Amino acid sequence: MGKSVRIAAEVLLACGNALALGQVYSAMGAAHHVFAGRWRGFRFRRFFAEARDQQEDGQKQQDEGDYAIHSDRLHRNHS
Repeated sequence: MGKSVRIAAEVLLACGNALALGQVYSAMGAAHHVFAGRWRGFRFRRFFAEARDQQEDGQKQQDEGDYAIHSDRLHRNHS
């Protein structure tokens, strides 16, 4: 088996195992670990940081929406 095929298999296995557990961020971290160890010239760190930031922004918006709904209900119940 060629070296690049073996590396690709390692990446797929690491991502597949993490995705099976529903941990997308862990899958990205596992892929980053493999890529960072193999090909240092690529800028995967920026890609993963952007993906993490988007995930955090989505969670923040969800939290803000939940807070607005809860605060509106409290206001209506006490009026």
